[in-house]
Amino acid sequence: MIATEKQQIVQCSQCGISEAYHRELYGTPLGVMTFAFQPDRGEKIQGRIRLCRPCTHEVLSRRILNAAGVPDDALPVETWQ
Repeated sequence: MIATEKQQIVQCSQCGISEAYHRELYGTPLGVMTFAFQPDRGEKIQGRIRLCRPCTHEVLSRRILNAAGVPDDALPVETWQ
């Protein structure tokens, strides 16, 4: 009997690009965002997602990061290209 192991493909939570293809395009793994969100009603939600470079720009704009106290130079320039 041959045991088969299911391989999990790591991909961007927003667009679905695989980490392998992201490495081909950008030379880096997918970014990881760990978050906590307190909605105006209900319990706080916590999570962890992976994002490709273009989706990072959509989800985490500089405006949002600046509002959170993160300066523009906290991330490498390549992150925004």
